[in-house]
Amino acid sequence: MNYLRLDQPFVLEAGGSLPGITIAYHTYGRLNADRSNVVWVCHALTANSDVARWWPGVVGEHGVVRPEDYFIVCANILGSCYGTTGPVGAGPGVGEHGVGVAGAAAGERIGGDAAGSGGAAAEERIEGDAAGSGGAAVDPCSGGERPLYADFPMITIRDMVRAHILLRQHLGIDRIYLLMGGSMGGYQALEWVVMEPEVIGRLFLIATSPTESAWGIAVHTAQRLAIEADSSWREARPTAGQKGLKAARAIGILTYRNYGIMVQKQTDPDAEKLDGYRASSYIEYQGKKLVERFSAHSYWLLTKAMDSHHIARGRGVGAGRVGGEGTGASRGHFDDKGHAANAAAVGSEGRVDGGDHAAVGGNVGSGGHAAVGGNVGSGGHVAIVGSEGRVDGGAHVVVAGSVGSGGHVAGEGSRRGWNEDVEAVLRGIRQKTLVIGITSDILCPFEEQRHLAAHLPDARLIEIDSAYGHDGFMVEGEKIAIHLREWLSE
Repeated sequence: MNYLRLDQPFVLEAGGSLPGITIAYHTYGRLNADRSNVVWVCHALTANSDVARWWPGVVGEHGVVRPEDYFIVCANILGSCYGTTGPVGAGPGVGEHGVGVAGAAAGERIGGDAAGSGGAAAEERIEGDAAGSGGAAVDPCSGGERPLYADFPMITIRDMVRAHILLRQHLGIDRIYLLMGGSMGGYQALEWVVMEPEVIGRLFLIATSPTESAWGIAVHTAQRLAIEADSSWREARPTAGQKGLKAARAIGILTYRNYGIMVQKQTDPDAEKLDGYRASSYIEYQGKKLVERFSAHSYWLLTKAMDSHHIARGRGVGAGRVGGEGTGASRGHFDDKGHAANAAAVGSEGRVDGGDHAAVGGNVGSGGHAAVGGNVGSGGHVAIVGSEGRVDGGAHVVVAGSVGSGGHVAGEGSRRGWNEDVEAVLRGIRQKTLVIGITSDILCPFEEQRHLAAHLPDARLIEIDSAYGHDGFMVEGEKIAIHLREWLSE
């Protein structure tokens, strides 16, 4: 495990700031001579930075992404409880051996990680890593940062990505060959490729979406209600809220798996049983495992962060334009704040072009409005057009749906909560992308990956047949590896 301490204020998207942050991270392998072999993995909700341990078959010695071929980086996310700044503190020992249990000193080597000497202090130059300015060592005697518990400020996915970018800069990495992530890790990867398109080469996304769905937000709200129902959860101690967290985990498991796999694996053969069912024991066991290693405060905070995920926030389409807050290169590029550049417009091929108007089917009205009957991007049409030859209510470009009297997308788009703003941002992502979904995923269903891939200009979509639901993105390592290996060889 490695730690980077940055003492300058870290301003948060939702308001306020942290006086500084600590980032815990693992690296595997070594940079090659031209620094072109960097693979960065973004992890999901309760995972940690030791990706070789939790994603076997995909990353690690026997995976597709191997340390002998690549320099692999995975950083613990902001707000978590595995060493990066979060509600229970930060620094060496935090979360390494369970919640509230002091762990190894900073210098202890974690097998397989680090480009050079394992566990080097943050300000030291790690062989193969160019340590930048601003990195201060975490004092192993101080116990890291002071924990704020329930008073920790709100964070967003974009805050997490900004922390990743600070680590990237510290390590002297100018180019990431492959950025990859599943579920919440995919949220981070999508935000990152929008914020730093010039840095990212390829993109691998699995079981993820460009926005958090209403379904996902509802699930997270139920989980937070479970935590809040535990009267201890706001107490200032690492183990506060554990009963609530156990219940929240139970809710989560029902969405990570599904009816089919639960019936297949947890049905009792004893028809005479009146209590102590296998399915009940399984849920109890999963809850117990999580409370031994994770913080209720972090879980509450991170589900809030997941709810904030929306790649079009602040990058919306207005009168056919993308964004308006940022300036920069055209053709779908975004500035370092993730804003759409140069008021770029959606072009006739569904891409983001430099210009002022929405060119729908190549026709634009005098006010920059979409002309009657114009085709949009990947085959959708503007179905309802106002009397002045423009889209009613807002002059928005529509894909896979029609525009109603209020300018809203009807049909498939509105049913899933997709809108033209999201699709315009997706069309600006030019990287070669592999998108994988799981057939039985009920938390982030395959239709979300299908829609995601349909609006990425250079995407390949794969559907993996698995009974394991959302958890299939970790369980089905061998199946994932087959498709990832083939795609990387192209």
